[in-house]
Amino acid sequence: MKQQIEQETSMEQSITIKNLCKSYGQTQILKDISFEAKAGRVTAFLGPNGAGKSSTLRILLGLDKATSGLAKIGVQTYKELKFPLRTVGTSFDSVGAPDDRTVYQHLKITINYFSCNIKGEKMKVENVSYRVDNRILFDNISFETSNSGLILITGKNGAGKSTLLKVLLGIVQPYTGSLISNEKVSYVPDSSDNYFIGLSPNLLFEFLKRQFFIETNLFEERLRELREQFYLNEKLMTQTIQSLSLGEKKKVMLIAAFLLDSDLYVMDEPLSGLDQVSVGNLVKLIEQKINLGKHFIIVSHERQEILPTVDQIISL
Repeated sequence: MKQQIEQETSMEQSITIKNLCKSYGQTQILKDISFEAKAGRVTAFLGPNGAGKSSTLRILLGLDKATSGLAKIGVQTYKELKFPLRTVGTSFDSVGAPDDRTVYQHLKITINYFSCNIKGEKMKVENVSYRVDNRILFDNISFETSNSGLILITGKNGAGKSTLLKVLLGIVQPYTGSLISNEKVSYVPDSSDNYFIGLSPNLLFEFLKRQFFIETNLFEERLRELREQFYLNEKLMTQTIQSLSLGEKKKVMLIAAFLLDSDLYVMDEPLSGLDQVSVGNLVKLIEQKINLGKHFIIVSHERQEILPTVDQIISL
């Protein structure tokens, strides 16, 4: 395995663009573009706005489909790379983290969005508090997941529910208190947060498969079942996540979370934006996971009565 990783991440590979064409409707953006970006050299794109510079990069990274032609990194397309994030680093113009987030928070989300694969000690929270300027958002929060299938966090808007989840995930630091957790965690954020900018659901799910070494047949079976449960059709699978509706984004995040089969699921308003059938299927799925020994921490201020039996309620 080590040899395979080193071979793939070697920078002795060139980027090859061959006879690349791309059209949007009747407008041709790229026409028969060919070049090789060799290792050890800097290759620059020059051209006016709309010439297709960003489109070429998007095609190279699998974010867009070429009308014809090839775009490869070494001998493989980006989608074929076994460890794509170890092989290619990307940065797009005018694309970045939401502007309400610090650099630390953005990097922490990138690293811990779907947390470690370690199975061990359950989450234990002791006397956690959080302040914004001189205002106490929440104070002395303590709980454990070991004896709770479902912990519900409630409170008015602005009470700090979403912030508490981010403290639990290590995205933001508490003012006081301690937190211990070695569980494998899946996080479902609020749909209004902009995560995975530029990615389609297809690419996100494929990334999770590779990053967490999910066996292909198992991955395909899980994805098929989850797409059926949440009615995520093929057309939506190829659109960018930020272009989806709030409910569609929520479905993508729920499918991503359940693909990993984690020990702990942390969910921010998982019912919001979902159609009635998807809500029913989500509740059944949560019940099934709890019966298998999984744990849930859920923020919700609506339709709480339809959730499975709640073991602990934390009111902010």
